[in-house]
Amino acid sequence: MYVKKVCVDDACLKRHVDVLARVVLSLELTDTGLFWKKIRLWSVSTLEEAIAEFEKTGDTQKFQTQISRTSVPQGHWNDFANLERELRPIAQQLGHMPSIHWLWKNNETRLISPINKYGGPENVAKRLGVLYTQTDRGQYTQWENVEVKLREVIIQLGGKFPSAGDLKRLKLSSLTGAINIHHDGMIAVRKRMEIGGGKHEHGYWGDIKNVKQELKVLAKTLGHFPGHDELKELGHSSLSIAIGNHGGIAEIREQMGHGLGRGRRAWGHWKDWDRVEETLRPIIQELGRFPEREEFSERRLGGLHAALSEFHDGVPAVRERLGLDPVSVTKGHWEMWENVVVAVRQLETKLKRFPSYRDMQQNGRSGLVTAIQRHHGGMNGLRKRLSQELDIKPMGYWHLWENVERELTVVIERIGHFPRHEELNALKLSSLSNAIHRFGGMNGVKERTGYALITDRDIQQHADVFARYIIEQNIVNTEGFWYTVKKNWTRRDLETAFAPPS
Repeated sequence: MYVKKVCVDDACLKRHVDVLARVVLSLELTDTGLFWKKIRLWSVSTLEEAIAEFEKTGDTQKFQTQISRTSVPQGHWNDFANLERELRPIAQQLGHMPSIHWLWKNNETRLISPINKYGGPENVAKRLGVLYTQTDRGQYTQWENVEVKLREVIIQLGGKFPSAGDLKRLKLSSLTGAINIHHDGMIAVRKRMEIGGGKHEHGYWGDIKNVKQELKVLAKTLGHFPGHDELKELGHSSLSIAIGNHGGIAEIREQMGHGLGRGRRAWGHWKDWDRVEETLRPIIQELGRFPEREEFSERRLGGLHAALSEFHDGVPAVRERLGLDPVSVTKGHWEMWENVVVAVRQLETKLKRFPSYRDMQQNGRSGLVTAIQRHHGGMNGLRKRLSQELDIKPMGYWHLWENVERELTVVIERIGHFPRHEELNALKLSSLSNAIHRFGGMNGVKERTGYALITDRDIQQHADVFARYIIEQNIVNTEGFWYTVKKNWTRRDLETAFAPPS
C-alpha cells in the first residue's frame, strides 16, 4: 500500500534548526534562501536520514546530493500564486518589478521562465500591482544600457539574439536605431557581447574552442547548459551537430565543468528499486495512472523508462510490483505479441486451463480479447502460434526450476550471453521468458545462475586478487579497467578470471 509522502514543514524545521544551522555553515552557502526552499520539498524521512549521516560523520554529501536533485514540483508555476510568493518580496525590496537582467545577475534565473510564461515583466508587474520601470529616452546611447536591455531580450526570446524585426515586435525600435547610430550596428554589438551566431567560415566548428565558446555564452544567457533539442529550437543546429563531432554533449559538459547535467544520472543509477519506486509513486499519484513513455521524457526521465526494461523486467513487471491494476495499459500494448503471450499464460496458470474469451473478459482483459481478434488471428490463430512457440511442453513444465535452467543454458550457449526478453521472444521462446518472471525476473535468475553483474562489495571482497591480477596482466589504464569490470563483469566472469590454474 502506498503511503503519501509527508513533506518538511515549519514544525519539522524547528525541531532540527540547530543541526541545520551547522549544515548551512559547513556547506558555505551563498544563497541560504534557496536552501530552505528546497529543504521544504523533501520528505521528512529524507531530511532525517541526511541529518543522521551529518551528525554521525560530519559529512554533508547526502545534503549536497539531495539538494542538487531537488527542483520545483511538476506544474509548480502553473499557479500564479507561487510566482507571486517569490517575486513580491523582491519587488518590495527594489521598489519596482525586477528586470530579467536583474534576475539573471542575482541568481534568480529560475523565475525568468515563469515570468515569460505569464507574458513578461510588464504583464506580471500589472498583475502584482507593482511599478514597472521603462528605459528613459536617450539612454540607449550608453553601451551599458544597450547590453542590459539586449540580454533581457535574449533571455525573453529563449536564448536567441534578436533581429530588427524581433525588436520592432517588442516595441523596441528605438533600441535598433541606437545600435545602428551609436554602436556600429548589430554585427559589432554581437561581437562586443561575445555572442556567436550567423554564418561562420569553413572549419569553424572543427575547433572545439569555438564550440565551447558558443556554449559558454548560451549557458550564461539561458542560466543553464542547453541540450540538443533546445539548441535546435533556438536555431543552433550547426552547434548541435558540432557537439556530436567532438564526443557528444556529456563529454563536453564534463570538460566545461558542468557535470552530468540536470536530469542525467550515472550508469546504473536506476538499478536500485527503492529509487525507482520513490520516483514513480508521486508521478503516478499526479497522473492517476502509470506514465507513458512520452511523459517520462517530458520529466527528463528517459533513463528511468529505459531502466525499467534493463533492470526491472519491463513495464508489466514494474506495474505488478507497484501493486497497480494490470487492466490499465498503454496504447498499442496488446498489439505486441509478447504482451499477449505473457497475459494468456498468466491466465492459464491461474485457471489451470487455456483461457476463453469469456475468461479474459471476466478477469478484466477485454482489451486483450479485441487485440486477439484484430491483430493475432483470433482464438484459433492464437492457439496455433502458441503451440508452435512452446513446442507443446507438458503442463507444469515451466514451474520447475531445473527445466528453466536447462533451457536457459541452451540459449546462452547458442547466442553467447544471457538473453534479454526481446531476444527470447525473437527466438520464439516467449514461454521461457514468461517462466523467468516466475523465478524472480531477469535480475533474480541472473543472481541464481551467476550472470548478475558484480557489485562494489564483490570487488572489496576480492581486492587483493584484483590487485594481483592488475599487476600480472600489466594493466596500465586502471580507470578503464575498473569501468569495464563494473559495467560488464558477472559473477561467473569473476570466478573464471580468478580460478586457480588447472
